[in-house]
Amino acid sequence: MAKKFNWSITLRPNAFTPDNDRDQLADVVPAGTKKDEDIADEIVAEESEIKKETILNILSLRNKKVMAYALAGYNYSNEVEQMTPRVNGVFEDINAQFDPNIHKCVIDITAEACFPRCRRFAYCGTRALRHIAVPPPCLRYSRPRQSAILTA
Repeated sequence: MAKKFNWSITLRPNAFTPDNDRDQLADVVPAGTKKDEDIADEIVAEESEIKKETILNILSLRNKKVMAYALAGYNYSNEVEQMTPRVNGVFEDINAQFDPNIHKCVIDITAEACFPRCRRFAYCGTRALRHIAVPPPCLRYSRPRQSAILTA
């Protein structure tokens, strides 16, 4: 049986539909923050013969290379994520020039695994906090990226 994960969410009004007070968007309440040190600690705890310092060095080298690719304008993809450079802001016409006061260079990071649809809601308390069961993502390349779709 597949492992189930729970995400906590809060609901907020959808600013794009101010005339519909029932229309809500979900914001995920993070369970916490993990860093490369946490990954290294867990690998070492699994009785790996690799030292923590070696793992951290490899992860640091990888992170530097990935950021260099993104800053150079490359897409980067692995089993977990896809990074895509993008420019925000409107260009008035085909001849408009990049204006740093209007346009911003950003890097979109998207979950690469094909997230299945979230299966259920469960109310938690009287606040707008809810927990949702999130099935584990399948790590296949054959399907396009998807966002988890919350259904009541």
